[in-house]
Formats: sequence, C-alpha cells, structure tokens
Amino acid sequence: VVHLFTGRYSETGREDSAALERDLLEQARRAGVRLIGPNCMGLYNPAAGIAFGYDFPRKPGGLGMLSQSGATASEVIYYASLRGIGFSKVVSYGNALDVDESELLDYLARDEGTRVIAAYVEGVRDGKRFLDHLRRATARKPVVVLKAGKGRVGARMAASHTAAMAGSDEVWSAVLRQAGAVEALTMEDLLDLLLSFYYLPPVTSRRVGIIGGGGGKSVLSAGEWEAAGWDVAPLPPEIESHIEKVMPEMWWGWIKNPIDLSIIPMESRTAGLSGDIIKLMAQSRSYDLVAVNMPVGGPLAPEHLAHLLQRNVDDLLAGREQGHNPLVAVLNLGSPGPRDYEHPRWRALSETVPRLNQAGLPVYPSPSQAASAVRRLTEYYLRQQARGNSAG
Repeated sequence: VVHLFTGRYSETGREDSAALERDLLEQARRAGVRLIGPNCMGLYNPAAGIAFGYDFPRKPGGLGMLSQSGATASEVIYYASLRGIGFSKVVSYGNALDVDESELLDYLARDEGTRVIAAYVEGVRDGKRFLDHLRRATARKPVVVLKAGKGRVGARMAASHTAAMAGSDEVWSAVLRQAGAVEALTMEDLLDLLLSFYYLPPVTSRRVGIIGGGGGKSVLSAGEWEAAGWDVAPLPPEIESHIEKVMPEMWWGWIKNPIDLSIIPMESRTAGLSGDIIKLMAQSRSYDLVAVNMPVGGPLAPEHLAHLLQRNVDDLLAGREQGHNPLVAVLNLGSPGPRDYEHPRWRALSETVPRLNQAGLPVYPSPSQAASAVRRLTEYYLRQQARGNSAG
C-alpha cells in the first residue's frame, strides 16, 4: 500500500492532471500496489503508533472514521478527544483514486476495535456501490455521516477540493435514510451524535426526566426537550412519595419534572435530596433517559461552585451505578471566545467535563443539542429493531 501525500491531480479540473492520475492508478494495479489518496493526509491508528498529526491522542478507542478531508478529520480528532472519545482508525482518503469510501466502510464495519463509524463525504464515484456498502455497515454498527458539498457553491468547492461529484442534497439525505445511516447537518451536530453513540446504550423510547438548574433553566429545558420530540413525563408516585418524606408539606406538589433545584430548601439539598432524585429517576420505569443540568454559577463563591460540581458528578455516578436508565449531563461553558481558565470558576467548570467523560457519561453544551442528538440515536435503534423484526 502506498499513501500519496500529494496534490494537483484531478481536483484541479485539468484534463492533463486527471490523465496523470489515471496513469498512476494503471501502473499501481500492474504492480499489485493499493493506493490511498492522492490529495490526503493518510492514516491515524493510535494502537499502532501511526498518526498524521503531531499531537493526536495516543490512547485508542472505539470510533473509526473515513474522511475525504484531512483537515476535517483532524478537527474531529481534536474536538472529539476533548469530549472523551478515543479512535480506532481514521483514514483521510482524498481523491479516492483506488481505496475509496465503500471499501473503507466495509473495513470499519468488520473491524473489531471499531464500535461507531463516522464519515465525512464530499462525493462518491459509484453511488449504488456506496449505498450497498453503507447498508451493510449500518446493519453491524452505527454510521454517522456528515455530507459536505451541499448547495451550488458547496458542490463547486467539493469538486475543486477532492474532485468529488457532490450530487443532490435531497437525494443524499434520502440515500442515508434508506441505508439506515444517521445524517449530521454540521460539524457540531456530528460531534454531538458521535458522543451519543459512543457513550449511550440503545434507547428506544423517549420519556425523559430532567433535574437541575434554576427556574429559567428548567423552563427552557422542558421546552427544548419537548420540541425535539421527547415526553417530559410527570414524576411517578415513588419519587413524589420520597419528596413527601423528606420535605415540609408546603413543597409537596410544587416540585415537578423538570425538577427546579432552586426551590428546594438548602438543607434538603445538603442532605442529598437531589442525588436521591437522580437515583430514583435512573431506577424508574417511568423514564427512558435522565438529563442533569449542571450548575454554572449563581450566588456561589468559586470554591462553593467547585464543591457543588463535584457533588453533582458523584450523584451522577451513583445514579448510573444504581439505576438502569442512561444519564446525560448538560454543561454550558459559554460561547467560544477568550476565557480566563486561571479563574477558579472557569477552571472548575472546564475540569468537570473530562471527569464525567472519563466516567463514561456524555456532556452536551445545551439541552437542545442533547435532546436532538439522543433523539436521533433512538430513531437509529428503532430502525434496527424494525429491521431485525422484518428479518425474523
């Protein structure tokens, strides 16, 4: 196998460059050599000590990726690793002169070290072949596809980037749905979806219990989860009964799903009521998922916030260990931009995300991102369930 770290072939649109590329392929085939590229960054395989980035993580994981763009592959590697995701193999394959997206899908679908497949695709040479291979891959494991080259300008840029034939946006979306793949709409969407499939077990129903944050956060969370197709189900009798046992009567019936922690007396929170509710929600048959809004501020000194965040992490871990429902955390670190990470508040917030990730819990920047990503995870597993039933 030869990886061609070269450019200025068919992506230029010049016939002489395209002819040179065809001649290259012909000579390689005569010699029995497979080609990756040209116009690509090549391979990242942390278990084998191979990387095309100087500072890529060395610890392997279960996400495999094929990407026509080397820069996009790098971006996914950097940002996904910040959210606790490790990689099995990543292949930047560029113009796909020889080894192409269909063959790479087949490889990752069969690779024992890969649990989830990500794909950044600008276009394909053989649409039917790609559909067949994609359908086979999604039957084995989740495949999340970010299709680039959308729109007139995007298609033109894809052709000049990797000589890709982008195709119709509507056709691509239909093909991905038909094959059982999950379509990501943006880079941020791709990362949220990969996070969901990487950490969460199959979820096939949409009743969500929400806890954490003040009144405004609770109201916003309820609306965002419901808008994404989730049922913000009422508190079941066993949780209402527990609240009645540990709180004064004036609070009975006031606390609902989502649970606004700001109305719970501090002595009850200090006594561990919020942790108890997380555990009860994680154990309850009334819910399929539990979402916890992590605190980001309020009338708390930085050292108190750090203590509260640690207690929330402990509560989440206890809930996961003692319950059967999957849990997700929502922690908004704010919009991108300059931030003083030496400040105790920002340091406490930024350190909480890797603590949760290391424990195997996904963290999303907003309720809407969490709700949208996990909803599409449920849709994938429902399709798999239907596919299995029809096959049986």
